[in-house]
Amino acid sequence: DVTEYVKRGSALDEDAITRGTSIYVADRVVPMLPFELSNGICSLNPNVDRLTLSCIMDMDAQGYVIHSEVKRGLIRSHARLTYNQVNRFLEGEEQGLEKEVKDTLLLLAEASACIRRRRDLQGAMKLDSTELKFHLDEENIPTEVIKMTQGRSEKMIEDFMILANCTIAKMLRERGIPVLYRVHEFPPLEKLETFRSYLKKVRLIKSFPKNENITGARLNDFLASIENESVRQTVSEQMLRAMSKAYYSPEDIGHFGLAEKEYCHFTSPIRRYPDDIIHRLVKDYLIDEKKIDLEEVYLYLEKMGTLLSSEEVRADHIQRECDDLEAAKYMKRHLGEVFDARVVSLISKGMFIQTSLGIEGFLPYRLISGDAFRYSEKDFTAYGFEKESVYTIGTPLRVKALCVDIDRREITFATEEFYDTYAFDISDVQKEELAERGISIFRDDEDYYERRRTSQHRRDHMDQNENRAFALEEMERKDREISDRKKDDGFRPTPEQWKEVDVIRAVLAKYPGDEKKVLEVLSVMDISEEEYRKLRRSINQLESTI
Repeated sequence: DVTEYVKRGSALDEDAITRGTSIYVADRVVPMLPFELSNGICSLNPNVDRLTLSCIMDMDAQGYVIHSEVKRGLIRSHARLTYNQVNRFLEGEEQGLEKEVKDTLLLLAEASACIRRRRDLQGAMKLDSTELKFHLDEENIPTEVIKMTQGRSEKMIEDFMILANCTIAKMLRERGIPVLYRVHEFPPLEKLETFRSYLKKVRLIKSFPKNENITGARLNDFLASIENESVRQTVSEQMLRAMSKAYYSPEDIGHFGLAEKEYCHFTSPIRRYPDDIIHRLVKDYLIDEKKIDLEEVYLYLEKMGTLLSSEEVRADHIQRECDDLEAAKYMKRHLGEVFDARVVSLISKGMFIQTSLGIEGFLPYRLISGDAFRYSEKDFTAYGFEKESVYTIGTPLRVKALCVDIDRREITFATEEFYDTYAFDISDVQKEELAERGISIFRDDEDYYERRRTSQHRRDHMDQNENRAFALEEMERKDREISDRKKDDGFRPTPEQWKEVDVIRAVLAKYPGDEKKVLEVLSVMDISEEEYRKLRRSINQLESTI
């Protein structure tokens, strides 16, 4: 019962509103509430008394709640278990648990299975997403990355939380009390059209339902119809991006993804402020039956819903940024190692791939040995010119980490063959230089194919030392070329100016050949004509070295 300690309007409350939610990064948490509360008096530690706000439900064998009540209470936890421990127990492994704990877990597992069957029948969506957990050493360097998966215990807790959240929302609505709902709208039509275009390119559009027939159940059936597991996982991730973003609102819109009519957040008041709002509504108007000003409460919920939704977006952004940073730091220590991967997206310059660890990176076509590639946007496929190599969504491959740019959170991979030919037994710095500058035989200029065939013959007849010397020779030649291009004024953009370079390139692409319009747009973005001229030279240099 967090709100027993965090009173509305107090300094603790104001700080919790500012944070909105706890943020989980790497192997630690930035809590919404002070440690003394989040890990102390408000944490369900075993064998100590804790205040609670309990939703007590009777459920039938079909997973429906037939009676419910909410009460203030006092709890003394009998055991503190971990997800892994419970998963192993439910799989039949002995975990040294007391009989009472074992019996309770088995009963909860049975109840969870009933709820899960009912949710499946309702059409709750089953989408795959990748969540990573990094373990850091004492110097905050990631030493291990774990791709999180849901076991039986995680699903069990999810089922009970969803059941309680739905039950509390229904209880408040039936009493005429405004609710801060957690709503999830029907997918936006423009996003659906983008997803449909994607499905056409990967030749999966025929079994996808029409807009008017889309439900969570039909989307689940569509995913289940994709036989290739790697393709299904990639399509599931793309479908997730086509969904609406869930948010908080007093408008009862329902939850499309969960296929629930009423849904709110009640079960995590330690880490989410919206749950604290629901706790106060329950205590004030369901339990204590205080007089309510419906308009005042509704306007408050409307304001808080907007604020807390934006704070959730900010927290998600921070978590993604931290994941990208830790992934880059991790791969920096694993250059040259082999990873199983699959293609998740393609562009004209290369492929975005996801390793079996869940870490994503970029594989340029020029770092695939033995062929040159033509990218077809029509069907999201890269075709080899000489070999019958084909890469498309879900294609499995084995790669080696070639280089990492931690500042930009960028990871570049090469195929095993390319890496062993050009980057074997050279220093990490040289590996990065090789990837940044490229090998000249992979440049797309006029005599590309003739030089590629000649160079391929040369490489086929080299030993390991000659391969290494050849790669370093190419790097040095690139250095000289770049140095010559810089001699005009010695200008080199700062890290901050590289962001402006990206802006300029985007504007140039939008208004090709119309420099007057380009300058006009850039002036609005506080980029002067003089700065544009300097940075434009950097763009030309960059494009000539790719």
